Amino acid sequence: MVEGNGAPMGKLYCLQGSEAAVCLTDIAISNSICFSPDGQHLYFSDTPRRTILRYDIDAAGGAVSNRRIFAQTPPGAFPDGANVDAEGHVWNAHWGAGRVVRYAPDGEISVQSRSRHAADLHCIRRQGSRSAVRDFGAGEPGPAALAREPHAGDVFVYRLGVKGLSDPRFAQDDSGDAPNLSLEKCELPMKTASALDVNQAAESAASAFYPYSRSEPALRARFLRAIAQGIEALGDPLIECAAHETALPVARLQGERGRTCMQLRLFADMAADNAWIDEYAETADPARKPQPRPYLRSRFVPLGPVVVFGASNFPLAFSVAGGDTASALAVGCPSS
Repeated sequence: MVEGNGAPMGKLYCLQGSEAAVCLTDIAISNSICFSPDGQHLYFSDTPRRTILRYDIDAAGGAVSNRRIFAQTPPGAFPDGANVDAEGHVWNAHWGAGRVVRYAPDGEISVQSRSRHAADLHCIRRQGSRSAVRDFGAGEPGPAALAREPHAGDVFVYRLGVKGLSDPRFAQDDSGDAPNLSLEKCELPMKTASALDVNQAAESAASAFYPYSRSEPALRARFLRAIAQGIEALGDPLIECAAHETALPVARLQGERGRTCMQLRLFADMAADNAWIDEYAETADPARKPQPRPYLRSRFVPLGPVVVFGASNFPLAFSVAGGDTASALAVGCPSS
């Protein structure tokens, strides 16, 4: 990324098998990358030039061609994050102008909405009929910047009358070693947790905390080993599902499954040993001067439920069944 007067040295790459091919050059700040619903067109902008471009794209090979101007933003409005809805309209956040614009497939503006809260809108995400827009924040972080823009860094959620699209998926090449470009959608059923789902999980973990935190170390150890056995019992369908959702190679996911189960068993041994409490006692000394020393005892104890945020690039070892969850369960903290 080049800001100011530097020469535009950026490039846009397309991942093809294990090779990265250059698609576009002479770029200062890449932005607004999204695809039409049929996968035949790529939208792209070099932000400082205030121009959203449209290209034809070969979904099989990733080559782009037929460059033309899709839309030109006005002075002071710089095209930033973009998304395409189910009707093929492009939604673009105008950084610096505090507005979101919806462009029809012919480039004409069909909707524009100005934010009353922030100027530097930069990222648009869609889920169903809702859209989330994030404000980047103006100036350096600190009290002065927040005084100018109290909502800097906030995420604004809007309910719209048109649905969004699933993000394009990557598929493995024939070797299975690396992903290549594919605009096919993942047909497996996937659920996005609602606020109600999150609240119910947190409430369930809170309800389980008292009895679970007082359970015997041996019981928690058996619980963790049972989770590891359950993961292994799922067999290939688990790996196939994870590969389809993430486009990670099968061999990579098989290794990660082994690591996940190893972590669970490692923390099971730690739970059974119970040495993690690090108990320490200091005897009383009534004769100590100038004040008597009381009997002191310290140890680690579980404090409450633990919330685990999964990592999509490690869907097993650092996700729901990963080390964070295993360590919390080992010491008596339910996780959600």
